[in-house]
Amino acid sequence: MLQLGLAAAAMFMLLSAIDVTIAKYVVSRFGKYIYASMVIGIGIIPMLAYLAFTGTHLLTLQVIGLSVMGSVFLGSGYVLYYKGLEHGQITNVSALGEIQPALLFVFGFMILGETINAYSLVGVAAIFVGAGLVMVTEKMKVDWRLLPAILANVSWAAAWIFMNYAIAEYGGYSLPLLIERTAGFLVIVAYSIGSKSMEKPLLHSRSFYMVGVLVLLSGILDGSANVFFGMVVNSGLVAVGSAIAAIMPIVVAALGRIVYGDRLHTVQKVGFMVAVFGAIAVSIW
Repeated sequence: MLQLGLAAAAMFMLLSAIDVTIAKYVVSRFGKYIYASMVIGIGIIPMLAYLAFTGTHLLTLQVIGLSVMGSVFLGSGYVLYYKGLEHGQITNVSALGEIQPALLFVFGFMILGETINAYSLVGVAAIFVGAGLVMVTEKMKVDWRLLPAILANVSWAAAWIFMNYAIAEYGGYSLPLLIERTAGFLVIVAYSIGSKSMEKPLLHSRSFYMVGVLVLLSGILDGSANVFFGMVVNSGLVAVGSAIAAIMPIVVAALGRIVYGDRLHTVQKVGFMVAVFGAIAVSIW
């Protein structure tokens, strides 16, 4: 079980890093609304396969309600995250994702009454300080174009709070997450149609098939990453798995440097390292 949990955590981290790298390229061609709806929709496929493997049991209206409420924040998070990717480097945007465990830690302490220690407190502070430094430009001004990436992780943290209760009520991970993802897909599509926010894809005929394949791959990767994290949760290795997931920005930074030529100036590099250290500290301690 230990080896399975560690392997699942590593797969979650790797698939998520590749997914972010693909997203940067595709979102500028499809637009954030179309891309978010397609990724969430396609990601339902591996989650259905996982559900077929694990099976189901009694589903209550409370679980459904909590999952649907979480879906609003899930869908909003995807749109905001892709908006951040439209303007920011994947290295910066990925590093800002470290605030999500910090927000969940604060929720656990203030609402659930969970205990804290000095190491965790230092870790949370490091995440917020590091995130702030990552948003600083070379002219020492805040790059507000990265704000959607911050808001995306706030939204995803809220989604996880609802899902925490849904999973506890259901006694399992797979079905509540599938309901949340399906409802999130419908939320984005409904909002986009209602507000006429669905952008027109900027595609040429010769690039359509290549980009289409990348979108399909991104959706499969995203859904599969959720499945692997579900395996981490079921293995009981959430702390260790979260620590492995916390190093994802390092992998993304390597991919960003190779694929897009991402570069961080000195202040951002310091912020990046501080944020990653903080996320690992929060996960372990």
